[in-house]
Amino acid sequence: MKSLVNYHQSNMLACFCLLFGICCSNVLSEGGAMFPITLNHKTWGYMDASGKQLCPCNYDNALPATEGLGCVWLDKKVGFIDATGKVQIPLVYDHAEPFSDGRAVVKIKDRFGYIDSQGSLVIPAKYSVALTFSDGLALVKYEDAHAYIDRFGNEALASPFTSRHGGFHDGHAVGRLNDASVVIDKSGKITGEARSGTHMSYFSEGLCPIEIGDRMGYMNTRCEIVIKPEFDSAHIFSEGLAGVKVGGKWGFTDRNGKLVIQPRYAKVGYCREGLIRVGLPEDNPSTDITLGEGFSVTRAKAYGYIDKSGKLQIAASFEMTEDFRDGLALHSGRAASDT
Repeated sequence: MKSLVNYHQSNMLACFCLLFGICCSNVLSEGGAMFPITLNHKTWGYMDASGKQLCPCNYDNALPATEGLGCVWLDKKVGFIDATGKVQIPLVYDHAEPFSDGRAVVKIKDRFGYIDSQGSLVIPAKYSVALTFSDGLALVKYEDAHAYIDRFGNEALASPFTSRHGGFHDGHAVGRLNDASVVIDKSGKITGEARSGTHMSYFSEGLCPIEIGDRMGYMNTRCEIVIKPEFDSAHIFSEGLAGVKVGGKWGFTDRNGKLVIQPRYAKVGYCREGLIRVGLPEDNPSTDITLGEGFSVTRAKAYGYIDKSGKLQIAASFEMTEDFRDGLALHSGRAASDT
């Protein structure tokens, strides 16, 4: 069964707890957090921040809860339960996504629409494509046209892209206009056009990971390269840092392109609440998982957490962990000891 780790559960964190104990205590007393759990990897339920089980593990799947509601599957139908474990929105949909900006995507037969937290269908299910709301807008496709709609279903902006239409993040959206990657703001104005052969991800903290050839770096919203493409792989920025892969190992760069945490990890998460999830590499590199020609995934033998300076804060002793959220992080089992 997955369980929770908090700052108090690490004996390495006596000083750290003094700084964050109030934050952690507030989380534990709120009772509104919902974390998906499974007992056998087949059926799912939720527990709260104290570890109390909110509902039986009777569901086929459960996604991380957002905005106080958890998205659950049973017998190929989807609905939502609240923090008491009560079904808040009946399991009648063919597909659904977690809530964002007070709306959730739902699928009815072969079309998508949006419901509110009461389960009312506030935007009709008429779209062949519908993405989760972000920055107050959602990308949809109706008939042959893509557009961005607001929370009430009004078209706020027709998509200017010809392909690879992206949603808004950090006030900007990325897509393809003919053969070029371009960036638009929420007025639809093109703020930058990348040179041919540049592939872009999405923006966070004003920067976007890009790929040119087999190297990755970062651009700003004007499509100016601010961190040269010299990494094997690159994550989005979070709390001023971004995970980058160099020579098969992960470290972290700051917004100036300086490696502030040297590459030494097999896997990394995002910086959340000042802590970064890291996976230590296996002792035997032959344990990498090959997924196809020229592509493999490096195993991690154990996961722990470092701070933004790279200092270990929670020992690498877990088989699997997730990023911190509201002072807590899920983990699954203890990793085998080397002794």
